[in-house]
Amino acid sequence: MDAEVQSLRRKINALYAEQLHFEKSADEAIGTYASNVQLIMLFHGLGSVFLQVNYPYAGAGVSVVMVASFFSAFMVAYMVTLNKIERMSEFEKDQQRRQMELQNEVTCFGAKIQPPSNGELENLASKGALRGALDSIDSLRKGAVALQEDITRILELSNSKNIRLKSLSQVAVVVGFKRAGPLSTMQQY
Repeated sequence: MDAEVQSLRRKINALYAEQLHFEKSADEAIGTYASNVQLIMLFHGLGSVFLQVNYPYAGAGVSVVMVASFFSAFMVAYMVTLNKIERMSEFEKDQQRRQMELQNEVTCFGAKIQPPSNGELENLASKGALRGALDSIDSLRKGAVALQEDITRILELSNSKNIRLKSLSQVAVVVGFKRAGPLSTMQQY
């Protein structure tokens, strides 16, 4: 039984590590998107200045070209981020499936722990091993409860990550418009 407890503990720790990696990946996806939008803004600004200095009489045409190029670059950055979010969503679904399987394994393990029958208790008492057997059973029960608590904690973390993942695409839009919009320049002053 101890080997089974250790195996379940390793699986739980592996799932928890994957959850932490998932959180880091989600943060990187949004951070990369924000950096890309800032880079687009830099090139858009420099390009606008260059074109207006070199072609001052074609102002309206230059403005239209710059706006079109900005929005096309912005959409490319958004689509790349959206693809990353979709891949993370698939990973999250697979991880939730494995977490539910692990929770079922932990529940089955807890159900396997049966108290000894009266005949077994009398036999153990006559050998003087009753205290050790009861301590061992108590230890297994505590281990099963600890495993259940750990898997519950991971499932709660997973649910909060799933909610966060659903809002990542909305956050990507907000980050893009905050970086690119006129409000971001006004807030600096």
